[in-house]
Amino acid sequence: MDIQKTALICAIILVPSMAIADDHEHEWPESYSSLGLEYNYTLIAEGRTEDTDDNITDFHGYGINLAHQYNSLLSLYAQAAMAESETTESDADIDVESYSVGLRVHPTAFHYGDWRAFAGGGYKYSNYDIASNTLIGSNEVSENALFAEAGLQKLVFDQRFIAEAGIRAIGELQDTYLDFQPFVGISVLFGRSYPKPMEPVVLDSDNDGVVDGDDQCPNTPAGAVVDATGCEEKDSDMDGVLDKDDACPDTPQGAKVDAQGCAEKLTIEVRENLYIAFPSNSSAVPQESVKELENIARLMKEYPSTELQVFGHTDSRGSASYNMQLSDARASAVGKVLSAEYDISLTRINSQGMGETAPVATNDTPEGRAENRRVELVLRQPE
Repeated sequence: MDIQKTALICAIILVPSMAIADDHEHEWPESYSSLGLEYNYTLIAEGRTEDTDDNITDFHGYGINLAHQYNSLLSLYAQAAMAESETTESDADIDVESYSVGLRVHPTAFHYGDWRAFAGGGYKYSNYDIASNTLIGSNEVSENALFAEAGLQKLVFDQRFIAEAGIRAIGELQDTYLDFQPFVGISVLFGRSYPKPMEPVVLDSDNDGVVDGDDQCPNTPAGAVVDATGCEEKDSDMDGVLDKDDACPDTPQGAKVDAQGCAEKLTIEVRENLYIAFPSNSSAVPQESVKELENIARLMKEYPSTELQVFGHTDSRGSASYNMQLSDARASAVGKVLSAEYDISLTRINSQGMGETAPVATNDTPEGRAENRRVELVLRQPE
């Protein structure tokens, strides 16, 4: 009957624990401390003494457990327990006190979600306080024993408690008899710590920010901007704005653009005087003077919607009509050099000869006439 009661108590403790436990698979803490209660039932070995037929009846017991798990494999625990029994022949009452320390092993191969198996062993000291001299002619008997145990544990109440059930074999050291003790218990956990999850190894062979498993272009050049598939984003007009964001996809190369990829407009008028050493009575631009056009060419490329006005000027020597014709030819020659040497479209250049009509200095001195022989460049944004 007592064994049936023990099985019933085990069921009462374990079945609700399974119902209350979270539906999700939990991870066992790597380390923790715990304080708990245990109920056990001790099955006493027959023929406990050689001096008398009197023996101890099987008995129920209760204990307080203190445990600490050092890592996922090992835990150490101590127990203080008490029980009441009686002798089998004389019905003398017996008070039983016991103290145990033990080591448990929790093999990771036997972890199944919230469940895990354990096995262990340790030392147990028991003291029997007997109401009369019956058992072995003494009122008090102490025993030293070693025990081995095995069982199952389950995390319950959101991983804050452990419910357990198992059985112990307890061997008394002096007389070598063997008791058995099924038990159930529940403990509250504190100081829980969990192993840090291992970082998954993610490969990105071309270092473009898209992992190999999702990379449709696995050999993207270093530094390239890529899309979600790992393929290089296109910038067809090479203006620094990707095609997907470019509102003006055909911007001329070298143009300054805004955030939408459209060419910026020139907000000021740019004027520049060039003193080109044309050969006498010639409109040919000397090779050494071509470089002087580099600055205006750069601005025209940066602002591709601008237009350039080229004015040719002479001093007052010679006839006015000849000077007008010569200045016009020289202005036109400068425009053609811009087109040939710097790839500026002639449609953006207007040339005009001014002859001697717009001097900037006196024509009475060599220095003044040199200042008047010039090409004037005016770059503006058309309205």
